[in-house]
Amino acid sequence: TGVQTCALPISRLQRLRALWQQDRLLIMEALVQALENGRAFKRNIYKLEGLQQAAQAWDRCLAAPDVLQAHAAAQGSDKMALLALEKMQASKTKEGQLPRHAFHEDAQELLSDFEVLRKVQARDRLRFLRDFLATGLPALQALKASKHVSAFDDLLSNLHARLSTQASNGDLKASLRQRFAAALIDEFQDTDPLQWSIFESLYAASDAPVFLVGDPKQAIYSFRNADLHTYLRARQHSTQRHALAYNQRSSPPLIQALNALFQCNPKAFMLEGLDYPPVSA
Repeated sequence: TGVQTCALPISRLQRLRALWQQDRLLIMEALVQALENGRAFKRNIYKLEGLQQAAQAWDRCLAAPDVLQAHAAAQGSDKMALLALEKMQASKTKEGQLPRHAFHEDAQELLSDFEVLRKVQARDRLRFLRDFLATGLPALQALKASKHVSAFDDLLSNLHARLSTQASNGDLKASLRQRFAAALIDEFQDTDPLQWSIFESLYAASDAPVFLVGDPKQAIYSFRNADLHTYLRARQHSTQRHALAYNQRSSPPLIQALNALFQCNPKAFMLEGLDYPPVSA
């Protein structure tokens, strides 16, 4: 869509390519001479190495067969602007005389076109992602339903959807509570909001015992989609809390060191409720 909404400078690219192929040596010699004279450019911006990198970047850009590929090649270098008129004028000394060549003005116009194209592509990328997020998941769910296919995540999302439907969730909840009279969720710090919503829907209004076993300080793996706020919210509704007071796997000096380290700062784990209770060996 970016191609349709931005006028691509094909003729300018072709003209610039012809100028570069014809006069590359003259263009670069004039710039290097102006730099070596020490009067044309500010030396903290224009350096010989930078000019060489700029020339190589223009080689790659103007060797591309079309505008989109030339634009992609230009994204890899911030030195190309050294050969464009705007940068040259901004970096000129008061007494300096800039090299004159039609290439510099056309180069500036092409880089300006590239900037417009970059903004169009960024806008259209965000538009695509917005539309994809809005339509992709429903379309995927419809496709799975038409093919009678379920993935592992669907087991959770389908159950959650059924439990959220008032017309059918009463019998389903009663059946599940009868089948699972108690629940023990180990490694609860890795429970995501959808999973906890299922258990909360099943057991919150019942007398069934639910045990949540976990340590929020161990929720360090992002691939598990752990949500510490889920843990903290669930803990607020607990009627009893128990903690292990003894570490069975480490030596007393190590335990003492860890106690000293993590008790130095009561906000070591940043979130409210993530405390470090000292333990014994």
